[in-house]
Amino acid sequence: MKVTVIVPCFNAETTLQKCLSSIQRQTHSNIEVIVIDDSSTDQSRGAFEMFESDLRFKLYVNEINK
Repeated sequence: MKVTVIVPCFNAETTLQKCLSSIQRQTHSNIEVIVIDDSSTDQSRGAFEMFESDLRFKLYVNEINK
């Protein structure tokens, strides 16, 4: 069974990395993690960069709210 985890974020650079690290350490291996950035003005996207090599993690950016 595949589990999808959706992580909405807005200006979450101080907590996003900790959140995604926690998800990455879970023992259930068949997961996908979708991070949805709602036009953050901080470095939230930069906090996601360390997870780009993990193909289970995907980032979507909502540019509409700018």
